[in-house]
Amino acid sequence: MSMSIFKWFTSLWGKLNWLVNFIYVYISPIYSQLVAIIKEVQSTNLEDDAARKAVFQKITDFIQAQGLNKIPDSILNCIIEITYQLIKQKKA
Repeated sequence: MSMSIFKWFTSLWGKLNWLVNFIYVYISPIYSQLVAIIKEVQSTNLEDDAARKAVFQKITDFIQAQGLNKIPDSILNCIIEITYQLIKQKKA
């Protein structure tokens, strides 16, 4: 019984470690700029798809201008969506 609890905690620790690393590597260098970009795009009259593309392009330009490591498109889209939801819920 104690071995299964140990495996569960080990698994949980691995997942938490991955999440903290994900936030530190991908999100923290761009978060404040991403919030500003999303709020800026929200103030325009762009529709959903056009707004998403504008945010994606602006944050990609920021990443390149800062010399940060390229973030895969799928991960960047996920980060944009999570940040948008935080703004929408007034958490950012």
